Amino acid sequence: MLFRFHCLFRRVFWTNWNVKSPSISSAFTDGSNVTKIITTDIQMPNALVLESKTRKLYWGDARLDKIERCEYDGSGRLVRVS
Repeated sequence: MLFRFHCLFRRVFWTNWNVKSPSISSAFTDGSNVTKIITTDIQMPNALVLESKTRKLYWGDARLDKIERCEYDGSGRLVRVS
């Protein structure tokens, strides 16, 4: 299992490459309010980028060969490159 962390506005975002339940999650920096943002149509999320100006989250999926984006809460998911 591999995790990658990014911190913005007192929230931490990370990817989880767990084969059984890969995801992108976030939590407050004190560890509270852990939220799974993306849990479907994802296999190996990596290359996580936070765009603070537009409040968008971008990631690549190494197994599905695509780049996606969404709002910080997971809404508005869109495949950018496939």
